[in-house]
Order: sequence, then C-alpha cells, then structure tokens
Amino acid sequence: MIKRILYAALLAGGVLAGYCAGSVSSREVLERSAIAVEDIQRQNGLGIVVVDMQEEFVGEKNLHASQDHLLAQFRKEVEEELEYQVEVLEAAKEKELPVFVLEYEGYGKTIPRINRTLQGYQKAHFLAKRTQNGFRATNLERELQQEGVQQVVLMGIYGKQCVMQTAIGARAVGLEVIASPQLIEDHPTDKGGASEGNLAQAWYRRNTIYAEDYVDILEAIEGR
Repeated sequence: MIKRILYAALLAGGVLAGYCAGSVSSREVLERSAIAVEDIQRQNGLGIVVVDMQEEFVGEKNLHASQDHLLAQFRKEVEEELEYQVEVLEAAKEKELPVFVLEYEGYGKTIPRINRTLQGYQKAHFLAKRTQNGFRATNLERELQQEGVQQVVLMGIYGKQCVMQTAIGARAVGLEVIASPQLIEDHPTDKGGASEGNLAQAWYRRNTIYAEDYVDILEAIEGR
C-alpha cells in the first residue's frame, strides 16, 4: 500500500517538473511523502472532510444543454466516487474518526446517501460555507482543532474549485491534506487533454499526500 502511494508521489515530481519552474525534486517529494504516509497510520489526529456533495452540484441541472454529451460519463463517475466516499465514511465511523461535511449555502442539502451514512454518528459535523474555501468565515478550523485533527482526507466536488480551495485553506492553517482522484470529482468540462482538471490533479500530487488508488487511504484508516 505505502509503496503505491510513494510511487505516485515520485511520479508527481516528474510530471510537475515539465511545467512548474522551481518545483521540488522527485527525491524530495519521495522523502517528504515517506514520512507523511507513515503518519497516516501512526498519528491519532485524522479527520474526514466532505466538500459540497450537494444536489445542486451532483445533479444534472449543473450541466448546460450544450454539455448533454458529458452526462453519461458524469453520472457514472459520480456514482462510482460516491461508493468510494461511503466506504471511507464507514471506515471512519468504525475507527471513530471525526467527519466534517461542508455545504455551500444556497445549493441545497448534502445528498441523501451521505446523510444516511452519517445519520446518528456523533462525530459528524455539518457546516455551512459561503465561499469556495471551507476555512474562510466558518468554524471549520476551530472544530478540527477541538477534535485534535492534524491531517484531513478531502473528498467531494469539484476538484479545481471548492475542494482545491479548501485544501489550500487546510494547508494555510498547518494541516496535512490527503487526497485521491477517486474521491474527488471534477466538473465534466475540466476533463481530458491539457484541461484545467488535469492541472488540478497535478496540484494535488505536489501539495498533498496523494493516493492514485483510494484503497490505499481506506486501508490506512482501517489499519489505525
């Protein structure tokens, strides 16, 4: 498991070197990630942050008529990622890890599947936000501190918008961020080729503990 994450981190250095001047070397990424990945299993301060898994974002109304050709792919990916997210939430509940669910004001409630998964779980915290960054003008930082969280597994929608801005916010307050492309959905128009979606994933590879396979994160939680 750890070898797979470290290999992804090593690849990240090479990917970013092609277009990020002054980026850290592959060796530095590998050394930094080796320490961090071990900490996922060793430290107690782990929490889960779910970003904007709301009807208005997950639903089809988020796509314009001209984007109908993207609907099938979008539906399939959201369904798959939702299953993966629920697996992570179930593992978090089993280990009594705190879960923080962010809801962007004005875009509806968190989708029923996640609400049902967290129903009755005393360590589930629901917070409203008004900007893309879940740390701005919210109590998220304070509640994370109260739970002793030092690392956050980020999952949600959309990868280059609210999830990334929340990751930036987490790093700004000294938290380590753990991410996987299988837990974060991009907007359909951000996929393919040299799109912003791919650039976003490169950002996650460089700035988070990045697992190409979400199972690595799941196993790290289950092995705590």
